Amino acid sequence: MKLRKLLVAAAASVLPFTTFADGHEEVQDLISDVWIFHVESEDMADFSDGMEAFWKARAKAGDDATWYAYRPLLGKNMNRVHYRRIAGQWADMDAYQEKVAGYETGDVFREQVAPHVEYTERYIEESDLEHSHWPEGANGPFYGVTTWYLDEGVNPQAGESRRAVSKMLKDGWASDTNNWMWMYRYGGKPVLQMVTSFENWAEMAEPEVTVFDFMMEQMESEEDVMGMFSDFSAGKVASDYTVWRLDEDLSYNLPETE
Repeated sequence: MKLRKLLVAAAASVLPFTTFADGHEEVQDLISDVWIFHVESEDMADFSDGMEAFWKARAKAGDDATWYAYRPLLGKNMNRVHYRRIAGQWADMDAYQEKVAGYETGDVFREQVAPHVEYTERYIEESDLEHSHWPEGANGPFYGVTTWYLDEGVNPQAGESRRAVSKMLKDGWASDTNNWMWMYRYGGKPVLQMVTSFENWAEMAEPEVTVFDFMMEQMESEEDVMGMFSDFSAGKVASDYTVWRLDEDLSYNLPETE
């Protein structure tokens, strides 16, 4: 099974996504600015029209950032729109905020977008490049996101078992289709996420060599493998999984693709 399937099973016993190279000790992790709009029922068309007007206003004002828009294909709350901007480093958040502060586009948002939004969530999410495998070509358009909700006080960046599993998989199991990105969320309850990129539905099928099979070859003991995943599940009180798809029409200033 895919990495996410085995980890979800372990957690049950108690992740633009954009292209990054494999990390190493010197790599600085990247942060993303994330907004999630819960659109009023039956208002998606009006929301889309409002966002089109808002992005036109932002373009006229000079905003050259890229905002990726994603919509869920599975699960509840199907009227969500997830916006993500790859901010870079924490200091880059200040630079962007200073830049857009002078844009006179707030009225467009309040008048044409906000009336169609039930409520909004905002987070900062930080990637863990060192323990992720996100090769060139891992560009969706489908993204499987597993979210683990942690006990209060648990640091989502902690976890020797997660790092050990990731290192083992990067050394032999990882490939263009066997990819993953670890992310930590700032804001609200402590959350750990893992994102997997898929080109189509077929790529979501179980691979020929599963994570469990690979780890059994490396560790030669089912007890040791399950013990590692038992350690991983510690402190995780719940999990969920859904698939998101990039919505190019709702996105802003997408980079050109070859």
